[in-house]
Amino acid sequence: MMRRLTIVCGFLLAAGFSVAAQEMPKVELFAGYTYARVYNTNGDHSSANGGTASVAFFPSKWLGIVGDFGASSSGGFTNPAGVFTSTSGDSFHFLGGPRLRLGNARFTPYVQVLIGGVHRSTVTNSSGTILSNPETTFATAVNGGFDVKVAHHFSIRLIQAGYMHTAFTPLSGTQNSQNDLTIATGIVIH
Repeated sequence: MMRRLTIVCGFLLAAGFSVAAQEMPKVELFAGYTYARVYNTNGDHSSANGGTASVAFFPSKWLGIVGDFGASSSGGFTNPAGVFTSTSGDSFHFLGGPRLRLGNARFTPYVQVLIGGVHRSTVTNSSGTILSNPETTFATAVNGGFDVKVAHHFSIRLIQAGYMHTAFTPLSGTQNSQNDLTIATGIVIH
């Protein structure tokens, strides 16, 4: 009798692990808030606030493909001398690439490497002078995050932090690289 009970318990335990292993979602939709701190190679730096959304598809349990899209707006920049210039400008990013996720269905850390582009609108200062024309440039990003499941089809992305590199050319004609540190948080639907 004890042997049968042990076999039944072992079978139930193995079935439980099998079901838990299958709980990792095949598709994830994310929407949330993003903050970026931008450092230009010419010494300027600025902050941007916006939103981001992504869709991820996982053909295997741990490896997936993600498309990431977002928009942000910056209210100005500070030059190397510490002088703030009020500006108006928006940017839109469109990136894609692989995502590796670890953990389980309840706690899911991940890392991803994305490539694509960023489109920046005309940048004007507070008097309306154009500082930069609209431009689209190549972008790369590396980031990672941590999701916590809170309901059957919902998780909270506690944090997604990363680095994005772009290179825009202002009206002066000298190309500047931008090194962006980004943080995002929001809701994941799966």
